[in-house]
Amino acid sequence: MPKAAPTKSAGATQKPKAPKEPRAGPSSGRRGPAPGPGKQPKVFSETLGLQHLLALTQEVTAKEDAKLQSRLQRNRDSAEWAKRERLRREEERLAKKGKGPQAKRKAEAAAAAAAAEDDGAEEQETRRPAQVQSAPLQTKSAIRASLLAEQRAKAKARKGARKAAAKRAADPDAVSPPPDGPPKKKRVAFA
Repeated sequence: MPKAAPTKSAGATQKPKAPKEPRAGPSSGRRGPAPGPGKQPKVFSETLGLQHLLALTQEVTAKEDAKLQSRLQRNRDSAEWAKRERLRREEERLAKKGKGPQAKRKAEAAAAAAAAEDDGAEEQETRRPAQVQSAPLQTKSAIRASLLAEQRAKAKARKGARKAAAKRAADPDAVSPPPDGPPKKKRVAFA
């Protein structure tokens, strides 16, 4: 007769069971190694030989050289542009004064036109642009002085208008002239 399995009793001690090791398989949470050739060894350029090292250094120096060449070309272009701009401004300044190559060409063209045409009226027309160019340019201080004079004249006119309006308001018997045009709207500024 077979023996019956021992039953758990309150006083009996049991051996602790060893923890189960996870199994590699679809039921466990772990995955196997990733597919592929595995861990790759590091490859240093020194191990590939001197030719590879030379190729790498030439590649780096070629990139740096290209950067420097482009920077040099930009500097050359900007220097040429600045020189052309400076010459253009100088020619404009000389043309305003009536000197320089453009003014000489204009004077020669005007002289040729005057020699070709015998009419006195047409001669005056060809000379007129030269007279306009020879007008003196005003200085900053002269322009400011003329602007201030205009402001003073306007202020005096306003003051005279205020005095006239005050006289009309004080004298009820005087007939006021009709206002000029539609009445002006007053503007009110709110803070």
